[in-house]
Amino acid sequence: MAAGSWALVEELFTRGDAAFGSELRRVHAPEQLGAFAARWFADKRPVARQALFDYLGQPLNCYRHEPLVKRLFKLAETAGDDELVGAFLVAFDRSIRRLRKQIQRTKYENFPTRAAAEGAVRAWEAEGFRNVSIQTYAGNRTFAYASKPVEVVVTPNTAMPRLAAAQRKRVEKPGDWFRERLERRHVLFSLPTRRYLRRRAWRYFRRLGKTDPLRYVRAVAVFLARYRDADVDSDLHLLDNWGLTHALFHNCPALVRPARGWEFVPGKGLADLAFAPRLETAWAAKPEWVFDLLTDANCRTVRLFAVWLLRTKCDEWLRQRPVGTLLRLADHADPDVAALGFDLLEAAPDLSVLPVSEWLRRLDGDDLEKLTRLSDLLVRRLDPARVGRDDAIRLAAYRSRPVAVLGLTLLKARAYAADDVPQLLTLAQAECPAVRPDLTAWLRGLLGGSLSEAAAVLDFLDSKHADVRRAGWAWLLDSPTKDDPDVWHKLMESPYDDVRQRLGDQLTSIAGGANPATVRQLWATILLAVHRGGRQKPGVVAQVVRQMIDDPGQVASLLPLLAVAVRSLRGPEFRAGLTGVVALGETRPELLPLIRRQFPELTV
Repeated sequence: MAAGSWALVEELFTRGDAAFGSELRRVHAPEQLGAFAARWFADKRPVARQALFDYLGQPLNCYRHEPLVKRLFKLAETAGDDELVGAFLVAFDRSIRRLRKQIQRTKYENFPTRAAAEGAVRAWEAEGFRNVSIQTYAGNRTFAYASKPVEVVVTPNTAMPRLAAAQRKRVEKPGDWFRERLERRHVLFSLPTRRYLRRRAWRYFRRLGKTDPLRYVRAVAVFLARYRDADVDSDLHLLDNWGLTHALFHNCPALVRPARGWEFVPGKGLADLAFAPRLETAWAAKPEWVFDLLTDANCRTVRLFAVWLLRTKCDEWLRQRPVGTLLRLADHADPDVAALGFDLLEAAPDLSVLPVSEWLRRLDGDDLEKLTRLSDLLVRRLDPARVGRDDAIRLAAYRSRPVAVLGLTLLKARAYAADDVPQLLTLAQAECPAVRPDLTAWLRGLLGGSLSEAAAVLDFLDSKHADVRRAGWAWLLDSPTKDDPDVWHKLMESPYDDVRQRLGDQLTSIAGGANPATVRQLWATILLAVHRGGRQKPGVVAQVVRQMIDDPGQVASLLPLLAVAVRSLRGPEFRAGLTGVVALGETRPELLPLIRRQFPELTV
């Protein structure tokens, strides 16, 4: 990216253009940038101030921007601008990132004898050293060597390179490609300077705490909300945030704080880290600020701190919050904040102050843990009379098990009339497989023996779910509906193979009262099914043969169905078809010419 234009920067700044920040980052004139700091800081327009925070929210890696950053920081510090100094502290914290790497520690020594070298090597091996080597040279001298991998913490040298003043007069400005390469790999200021700047920024808040503890709490809460999860993505990077660690863990016994950065006490680790903020009493005196920090923070570590503080120091204040506020906590994307909200809702004396629609609309989410807790809460605390029939049916049809259980519980608590049946029967399409057995059993118990039983059975058998169709078939066979010819006629039009196959098993007893064309269509559907129906096909073949014996007038239309079985590659179908041809020829000799014409490959 080409270098920016200072004239354009001034024009964009004057008119408050959103492109000001990006153009400023492309300018690399230290004298102009340094002089601009006072003008920028003095500008009271909201757009100018927001541009300051946007600038500090990005990495401090713009080539030759050191004068601008240092002068802005000193101006904010002198003016007592708590919010801006906090933004600088966060930016300085992000500029230092240590890392762990493995190095080889070695030990080596000359010994007068080989026995002395072997003794020393055994001691080294007890310390964890490996790759031992012992060599004898010059007749009587012995050299021993050993090494072991050791994990160490290092701070990479990421300081932005700068030429000395005398060199800058003789050397041309770096090209755009080189400057961009520097900005990708480096940040402003040397490592000692960055350490000093973050200590100085924290010193501002430390002094503030001594003179005005409540102002300290307010100021620290504001800058804590600026940290992001990426700033604490490991235990080492968490401790690299000098200001955050001071604010949250200042008195933690698991930490020590040398000037170069926070470290764990030897033998301690992340599991031993416990919140111990500076001026804990002042924090507890302002629970509303802690609550705002909880909802505004962008970093999970900060939210955990706010949850801890509210639970341990502000519990009574927290329980007095209105139900709507607690529900806002339960809606939070952070599971720890949501858990706090649900715990408080469990203890809330009256949940009816909120409209039932506020509760039900939250059941449309996809967070299983939240849905489980909210559904369990509503099962225990929600008055079923406040939930309409259609809402209860909608909940029972959900795919999520907790929501479906809630819907079924609400349905069981209601009374129903005849005009409710059509809506209830839509539950045959309910989505939750874990709740469908209980749901279908409840519907069968509710509608069994009623005038709507036949319609209910047909809706069950027309469900898109196989388990509901199985339940519907069992209901059909156990109910008076099985004697209704209209029900069987409608089932013959079913699009589901399992229903047609079961129907084929029962067709012997119902075929007499059915439409012959419909029965023939059902037989053909079963016999022509390629992937399923193997157990039903021999029985269908027997039914076809019996129908031709009883009604020779249908032979012309039914013999092709018999031919499907005779010419099948599957043994059971072939044998059933061949047996049927023989039985038909023996029982109806007058049909032999038709049989020979249909089966020329057979000797009949």
